Amino acid sequence: MNQEEIIVDDYISDPQFINENDENPELYQLIIDSWNLESAIYAILIGHGITVPYLKILDEKALDDIFSVAKWTGHKHALRMKLCGWEESVLFRQTPHVEANQTNCVAIPGRPGTSKHKLLPTSVTYSLLDDILQRNEKGKIVTRYYETHKSLDSEHRKYLAHTIVDYYIANHIYFALPDMARFAQLISERFSPEISVIHKSNYLFNNL
Repeated sequence: MNQEEIIVDDYISDPQFINENDENPELYQLIIDSWNLESAIYAILIGHGITVPYLKILDEKALDDIFSVAKWTGHKHALRMKLCGWEESVLFRQTPHVEANQTNCVAIPGRPGTSKHKLLPTSVTYSLLDDILQRNEKGKIVTRYYETHKSLDSEHRKYLAHTIVDYYIANHIYFALPDMARFAQLISERFSPEISVIHKSNYLFNNL
């Protein structure tokens, strides 16, 4: 990063340089007053033209784009945690009532008939699974096959598992167990009733 980029980054994250015309009271109230996040987060969002309606549809890719500077990583994680607990966000997945022995767990908002099992925190979303399937040739093959046959044979199950693993390898991301469990759940719902809910937790292991 050259000196000019550093100056621009510092400028964007400094609240005192927000143009009066860019001020957004609704966003300020949510970020600063309600969520008690740092003013720099509000400034960065303003600098990228983010309003409350836009905030509701932010996904992981958008968060990475907005908080692309390494020194903003903490801001990104702080905002993500709030979005994960905000019912209006596409990232919402936190339970309204968490028992004492489940303080580190979150529940995934379900579609009709989804599992009630608690999962460890993960950033995996429906939109991420769809994006992976759409961008990968094997993912496209799996989708077309399922649309035609309403089921997956052993070969296409392996294609599906490898498509997701390939995504992690290509992006140099560690495939954590919570992510694997979440993908298994999403797959069981996306390709239902092909994959039994009872066996979904072992799906990615068994097809690699």
